[in-house]
Amino acid sequence: SIRCVFAGYYFPKRFESWLCDDQLAFVQKVYDFKDGKDSCTEYFSQAFLLLSTDEDITAMFMPCSTSDRYYRRFSGIASFLETHGYVRSGLDLICITESRECKYASEKRSEINTANYMMSNDLYGKRVVIVDDLLTSGSSLMEYAHNLERVGAKVEGAVFLARTFQMPSPAKVKRLVWKRHLSVLIWRRSDDL
Repeated sequence: SIRCVFAGYYFPKRFESWLCDDQLAFVQKVYDFKDGKDSCTEYFSQAFLLLSTDEDITAMFMPCSTSDRYYRRFSGIASFLETHGYVRSGLDLICITESRECKYASEKRSEINTANYMMSNDLYGKRVVIVDDLLTSGSSLMEYAHNLERVGAKVEGAVFLARTFQMPSPAKVKRLVWKRHLSVLIWRRSDDL
């Protein structure tokens, strides 16, 4: 398993009418980060502090659908993290070799071939933390971590700007409600004894 830290929750558009102003503002920060308009340094610096890594760590950024998108999204935060001593930047240790479809724009995300990059041999022996914008299912994280380990890197953790909110299943909600209801009944009954 990979230790993961994220700064907040990303809510898909279908939840927009349920969100408070602070949540809407954070979701906008996620969009701005994706577009390279905001490096979100305050969130990533806190996330790295929570992950508690030492100085011998290289940040490896999750490959994007195009090289342009990769550098637009991650160059600001890569520079900040290295300049302020959080980690070394591994931004140039992968090379996007071809464009592919964006995962977030596709209806069949799991079917997209994300192997559109090459990794540098300089990754061998490096301790790395993976950096990305969103953690949803974790499948991209696990695939990228596996590829990093195949070239000799050791994945120490992952830092995300946000985790995608997922509505719990009806069965999970029922279980939680019954658990709380029964614990209240047991607590009241023990007071009666």
